[in-house]
Parts: sequence; structure tokens; C-alpha cells
Amino acid sequence: TLQGEVVASSPYTLVVPDTHPLAARDAVTLADLEGESFVDLPPGYGSRRIVDDAFAHAGVSRRVLIEVAEISTAAQYVPQGLGLALVPRFAVADSIAGARVVSAEDAVPPFDLSLAWARRRTLSAAAEALVQLIRDALLPGT
Repeated sequence: TLQGEVVASSPYTLVVPDTHPLAARDAVTLADLEGESFVDLPPGYGSRRIVDDAFAHAGVSRRVLIEVAEISTAAQYVPQGLGLALVPRFAVADSIAGARVVSAEDAVPPFDLSLAWARRRTLSAAAEALVQLIRDALLPGT
């Protein structure tokens, strides 16, 4: 049998062009995003599934215009007006020229990273170090 642990959790953020009406907001709801176009990962990716499920649960439709293969590149399309990006905070640079990052943590469940291992084994020092590296990379300061 396996045991697992959430080793890091990252809230979702919305990246919008500086000129977008939502850029003045501190936070958004999914209802605020009705009718917007998005840059996102292809269907089946973990982050895409979290966001798609949140929209479906809220009964809000959305349109994905551009699909990218790397989560950290989605926000880079936003300043060019190619769509909004709803991504985990760890995937967004602290500042993006031409764009603003708005909280969406109350709109979408966090992106949790979990590790699983055999229940009968204790983690080795190397595995413990890996877990800490992951925590440090996704949640600096913890």
C-alpha cells in the first residue's frame, strides 16, 4: 500500500493585460470571467483539469484560444492580448511587463503537489531532501 503527502500547495492567480477591466481588481470570481478567452494547457493536464472542473462546477463557460505545453509560458501570452491565464502562483513571475496578477484563490481550488511512497518504508535522507527542494521551489520561505 501507499501513503502520500501534499508537499506543496499553490493558489491560482489570474494574469490579465494592464488595460483589462479586471486589472484594477484585487481578486476575481469565476463569474467575473464569463465570456473571456484564455491561454491554458491542453486537456488532460492536471492544472487544466482543476480549472475546467472549477468552471463546470460554477456553471460558467470559458473559451481556450491558445494551448501551451508548459504552464509557466501561459502568462507570457497575456501582455500581447492573446487571452487571460489562470495559473498556479508558482508559474507566474513576480512581475510581467504589460500584465497584472490578480488573486483567484477563492475561485479555483489550489494546485496541490503530492508525493506517494510505499507505506512500509521510511523516506531516505535523499528523499527527504527532494521533498524539501520541492517545497522550497513552490513555496519559498516555508
